[in-house]
Amino acid sequence: MRARRAAGAFTMTRSLTALCALLVALGGGCMFSPRLGEGQVACSTDGTCPPSYFCHDADRRCYTTPQAPGQDGGVVCVPAKCPTGACGQLGDGCGNVLDCGNDCPSSAPVCGGGGPNVCGVNACKPLTACGIGQNCSTIPDGCASTLTCGTCGTGQACAGDGTPNRCCTPKTACPAGTDCGTYPDGCGGAISCGTCAGQKVCGGGGIPNHCGAKGTTCTPKSCTDLKKNCGSISNGCDGVNPSCGTCATGHTCIDNLCN
Repeated sequence: MRARRAAGAFTMTRSLTALCALLVALGGGCMFSPRLGEGQVACSTDGTCPPSYFCHDADRRCYTTPQAPGQDGGVVCVPAKCPTGACGQLGDGCGNVLDCGNDCPSSAPVCGGGGPNVCGVNACKPLTACGIGQNCSTIPDGCASTLTCGTCGTGQACAGDGTPNRCCTPKTACPAGTDCGTYPDGCGGAISCGTCAGQKVCGGGGIPNHCGAKGTTCTPKSCTDLKKNCGSISNGCDGVNPSCGTCATGHTCIDNLCN
């Protein structure tokens, strides 16, 4: 019996996913978050994708991350646009709030009455608590407003490590063996690690933040070179890439990669 139920649920999920992909291809939308795979579905004619997916301008296809290569060689976050028919305030996938308005028709006057941020006739029940780990700034409440998640303490930065709505405590000391230049503090800032003396230069010999022989060169690397897409990271010489991007809501920045 359990096996038949599981098979039935899997078949239904595949059917709903196929239906959602078809609706998007035809320029419509769907209210649930299907498992479509990376780049397997084209964006709709107005540039929208199913929930939890983002339209990339490069190939006009849908992906689960809004990250895209930046023109400066780094990585930037491409904010999502309001989906067709959405109302109230939504996350833009880059840690900010997107205002989709509240112009619900008289036939469906309640924002959130047809589901989160969808106009309908039912009463909307807004979120009353932020998610686990969300402790700063605001998030959409699913109706027409936002929910405040708190403020960070002195010296902390909200989303400084690339994770939306999470307070980040910056490092105050450079790692052992680092003796020059600047090093990421983990929250979008940098720590000064000292200067080199005599005939040595920072990054000389190709060792980041280490004093080496003068005359050698070190080529700074961008976030894209390092294949990182969130938080701050050393450029491999004597400086810092202050931000490689911000993760989409619900994703966490771990080792400068959105997970």
